[in-house]
Amino acid sequence: LESVDRQDNVAVSFSNLYRFVRPHNLTGAKLYYAFNDNVDFHLYAANNLKDTVSTGVGTESAMPAAGFRLGFNWGEGETKSSIGLSGAGSAEHPNHNTHYSFLGDLDVNWAINENFTLGGEFIYRQDNVLVAGAKNNKAMAAQLLAAYNFNESWGGYVRGGWLHDINPAGVYTNNDQQIYDWTVGFSYQIAEGAKVKLEYRGDYFADAI
Repeated sequence: LESVDRQDNVAVSFSNLYRFVRPHNLTGAKLYYAFNDNVDFHLYAANNLKDTVSTGVGTESAMPAAGFRLGFNWGEGETKSSIGLSGAGSAEHPNHNTHYSFLGDLDVNWAINENFTLGGEFIYRQDNVLVAGAKNNKAMAAQLLAAYNFNESWGGYVRGGWLHDINPAGVYTNNDQQIYDWTVGFSYQIAEGAKVKLEYRGDYFADAI
């Protein structure tokens, strides 16, 4: 639902799901296969899944991370839409090939017509710890985005998001908490390949429940 290239996204700001939970800076290789026009499959191997937690060199197991995305597509042109189911896993601890980290993700991008698009995503992530009896690091997050083109020049969008960092250590957000965010924005197409956007965003931090 969100690209690492900010200019390719509907919203200016990144969601908290993207910022804190989903890995997005990997080194590896990927295979892609389209079974037909409606079903495709991605399979990849990467260095680790840890970039949202730690960027230190040599902080993971020698085993690479592995992941996939199974996509279901429909529509053509401006109404092309998709649903994707993704998963990934990795042994992240130095010199340990056990106590895996893993995540699951469901993404939806539905172009209802040429002007109106709905997008949504839900992710669950768990990073298991080495200490016996200690609580594993867990997080859940979701977002919903609606975008509408009023005409060829003007467009608008709204987005709502939720994140729950489920751990006393607060590994992902530095606190055991829930974060609610909302975003409203407008865009204006100045010329072909040139667009300006105005966006307002708010984040509400609440104690974990």
